[in-house]
Amino acid sequence: MTEAERRYSDEEVALILRKAAQLDTGSAGSEAGDGLSLTEIERIAREVGIAPDVVARAAAALQAEAPSTAAKIFGGPTDFAAEHEARGEVPREHYGDVVEAIRRVMGKPGQTSEVLDGLEWKSWGDTTQVTVVVRPTAGRTRVQILADRGGSAIIAYLVPGVGALLGGVITGAILEPTVGPGLLIIGTAAGAGFLGARTIWTAATRRFRRKFASLVEAVTGEVERRAAPPKNDLPS
Repeated sequence: MTEAERRYSDEEVALILRKAAQLDTGSAGSEAGDGLSLTEIERIAREVGIAPDVVARAAAALQAEAPSTAAKIFGGPTDFAAEHEARGEVPREHYGDVVEAIRRVMGKPGQTSEVLDGLEWKSWGDTTQVTVVVRPTAGRTRVQILADRGGSAIIAYLVPGVGALLGGVITGAILEPTVGPGLLIIGTAAGAGFLGARTIWTAATRRFRRKFASLVEAVTGEVERRAAPPKNDLPS
C-alpha cells in the first residue's frame, strides 16, 4: 500500500493537521499544548474542500465529549452541552422545521415555546432533561443544546447499589454475625453493586452520547439550511 492509499486514524489526522498548520505558519517549535483555534481548523478544512460550517458543527458536537474526573470514575457525565453559531437569522416561519428536526431525533413531541424572539424546546416527563434554544440576533443564529442526566444517573446507581447493599447486609448477618467478617461481606457487596451500576451507566452514557451527537448534527444542520443571509451579504 502506498502512502497516498493509507488510511489514517482520527488521532493521526489530528496530528497531521496540527503539524501542517505549524509548517504553514512557521511555528513548528511551538509547545504541543498550544492547539489550534476553530478559525485555524476551518482554514485548513477549507483548503481540502470541507465547508467551514461543517467544521463548526463538528466542533459543537465535540464539546460534549471531554469527560471530567468524576465522569471517568462513575462511567459517564451527567451533563452535556453544545453551542453553535450560524451566519444569518432563521425566520420565525421556519421554527417548525427546526422543531421537527429535534423531534425526529428525540422521538417525542416535547414542549415548544418562543422565548426572547427565539425558539425553545424541552423534553418532558423524562429522567434526562434536554433543552434546545435557537435564538436569532444581529444577523446570526445561536444554537444551545443542553442535557441534564442527573435523574437517570440516580436511578442507574440507586437500584443495583441498594439491592447489592441489602443483599450484603442480609448475607453478612446470616453467615458472619461477628462485626469484622460481616462488615467485609457488606463492603464486598457494596463494591460489587458499584461496579454493576457503573457498567449500566457506562453503557447508557454511550448510547446517549450517540443520540446527543445526532441531535446536535440535526439541529445545527437545519439551522444552517434555514438561516437567511445577513442583509449586507445580499446582492444589491
